[in-house]
Amino acid sequence: MTCWSIIILTLSLASSCKTSKKAKEEIVKASAVEDILTKIDATIFRPEWFRAKAQLQSRIDGKGMSFTSTIISKNEEVLWMNGKKFGIEGARFMFTPDSIYAINRLQREYLAEEMTWVSNEFELPSILTQALDLNHIQDIFIGNPILDIIPYTEIIPKESEILLSGNRDGYQTELMVNAASMQARYFTLTQGESTLTIKYSDYRLVDGKHTMAYRRDVLVNRPNEDEILLSILYDNIIINKAQDIKFNIPGSYSRM
Repeated sequence: MTCWSIIILTLSLASSCKTSKKAKEEIVKASAVEDILTKIDATIFRPEWFRAKAQLQSRIDGKGMSFTSTIISKNEEVLWMNGKKFGIEGARFMFTPDSIYAINRLQREYLAEEMTWVSNEFELPSILTQALDLNHIQDIFIGNPILDIIPYTEIIPKESEILLSGNRDGYQTELMVNAASMQARYFTLTQGESTLTIKYSDYRLVDGKHTMAYRRDVLVNRPNEDEILLSILYDNIIINKAQDIKFNIPGSYSRM
């Protein structure tokens, strides 16, 4: 699997980690779940514009790679990002509500497909296909918790955190949040021995009012396969300032 395809896959999904000692902890009744979800929903931040400089680090098939990126998002309209190594741009990606685009400058290739292409290319199960859209991708980059893939049915309070969990069609989902701030710590989607996890950390104030996680770690674990890791580390975030987005496919490029 190529690096660009791993990026497309991991940035289109979301997940979290399983709890231990569950039998020893108090499980809050489902009637209390809605109250917690309301508090979490109040923390969600979707700026009209988002721009960030980032360092991306990946580990695929046991091999590490790092590159820099500029990430630009306009709420509910587009998410654009590129990949640079030694200051030279090697790839661009763009997500819209119904399509995905990519340019591989090293191979002089391009991708222009409907969003459903990701599901078909990676043979995703129906539950993930339903969750694959621009809004979820933008939430991952902004750091908003994922609340609507699988309904949460119970919560487990911990000393300083709250764990929400749910299951549907053989999948389990968990969301860990800070009990005081309701900020997401991690979100996991699990089927059998396969898990996809997104961890959020290094929260900082970005506009005098909202805080955002400056780091995301996306991990994919599958039976008998090496772990896939993609880490995104922001070093500069600009909120609500209009940006110029360019995505032109050279006429000499061939379709992937």
